[in-house]
Amino acid sequence: MNDAAQAVQLEPAACKLSVMLKAFNQEPFIAQAIESALAQRTSFPVEIVIGEDCSTDRTREIVERYARKYPSRIRVLAHEHNLGMARNTMVLYEECRGAYIAWLDGDDYWTSPDKLQRQVDFLDENPGHTLCFHDTLIVKPGGTAVRHVSDWPAEAGVEDILFRGGGTSSSCLYRKVLEGFPEWFPTLPYSDLALHVLHAEKGKAAWLPEVYGVHRAGGASLAALACGLAGDLSDGEIWALRKAEVLGILNRHLDFRHADQVAVELLKMGPASSSLRRLTRSSRLRTAAWQAVRTRPRLARSALASANAFARLVLWIRAR
Repeated sequence: MNDAAQAVQLEPAACKLSVMLKAFNQEPFIAQAIESALAQRTSFPVEIVIGEDCSTDRTREIVERYARKYPSRIRVLAHEHNLGMARNTMVLYEECRGAYIAWLDGDDYWTSPDKLQRQVDFLDENPGHTLCFHDTLIVKPGGTAVRHVSDWPAEAGVEDILFRGGGTSSSCLYRKVLEGFPEWFPTLPYSDLALHVLHAEKGKAAWLPEVYGVHRAGGASLAALACGLAGDLSDGEIWALRKAEVLGILNRHLDFRHADQVAVELLKMGPASSSLRRLTRSSRLRTAAWQAVRTRPRLARSALASANAFARLVLWIRAR
């Protein structure tokens, strides 16, 4: 074990925290992700549960090698068939034995050995909270790094997660409060936003203003999201289309209580946003335009219907 790793050894009957690590085609990065979890300094037992989703590279070989080396700390769920992002999340969550669950993607890693201890301490001290995030460095494919921060209030909820920008998945630590998943969950193209919302329905959310990890943008996750879409879509278009799917599902789950805000978010991601950027370079004018839409639900819904029709037309033309 890494000399920096001082976590309490796992006792199956007394596991306070589980690291939920999703692994799929992340051969260049998976070892760094696992090492960053092993390097955590905690006063409580931690298990690392890896859902290896039938990678076509050497990811499975690497995670199984770590499991043999650290059998008291690592369990590998080696799926026989590819489950996809959402189903892999469900299986992992249900298999985790800890009272807390920390999400870690196979191409991300934690930079602070005290990350888990700090987040668990916060949730222990705030029993009304069911999840917390922290600042993250987002590294883009070209190597540019941007610090991902929050403007959340001290006690955030579902609306903040949906409309103020949730934290990266590998920054999140949950209190394990879900007893099963909604029937729509396996249909999601990706699962982190929905999992955040399901927990925020049962308690408050918080954001710790320290950088404890790195998130790699794009890569295998983006390739998986692009499955089934037109091959000439840009990365931004892929993310926008998939997020629109997730927002639509969550909108129904939340009984359309946030339908107007969802309409505005969908407009910001779609053709209307691109057209507005082309029409004016003034950020002040763009802000005023979105504010007008936000405060007029009928306008938002009409604009969204027009934007959706335009988007469908563009996709149809590209598919010809």
